[in-house]
Amino acid sequence: MPNQRANAGPDQNYLDFRSSSGRCVPSRHQAKEHPQVLIIAPSASSSTLFTSVTTFSWLAQSARGRGLGREMRAAALHLAFEGFAAVQAESEAFTDNVGSNRISASMGYEVNGLAWASRRGSAGQLQRWRMTRQAWSANRRGDIQLAGVPDCRAALGC
Repeated sequence: MPNQRANAGPDQNYLDFRSSSGRCVPSRHQAKEHPQVLIIAPSASSSTLFTSVTTFSWLAQSARGRGLGREMRAAALHLAFEGFAAVQAESEAFTDNVGSNRISASMGYEVNGLAWASRRGSAGQLQRWRMTRQAWSANRRGDIQLAGVPDCRAALGC
């Protein structure tokens, strides 16, 4: 499947999960109605065990520089490792996206190579990042609480 994340923006739909009546139900929203987009894509070696998750986030220009990217990433990592018992989390950002790459480095991700993706019709180089469960555990935050995870795990088949 082609990498379409590079085209994420305020007019693109995204998928998230909201708990409604005790069920984890996918719901569509317009990103322009929200200051940020967060996508967590579990990668599984079997239908019952997530070994790795990949995250992608996009912040509207007006929402940047206020710590939202860091908070969003911390919450996503907590969900991945605590909620889904992931072994590792992966992320990537275009090499010229200084803010996103700084957040990854400062949160304990390790550099994990380079890749290429389409961005506005041209090829762009991506910096790949990886965080292990061990690295997350060493610096995990104690102020993040998860809710509704069992329902989401059931909806995702894990």
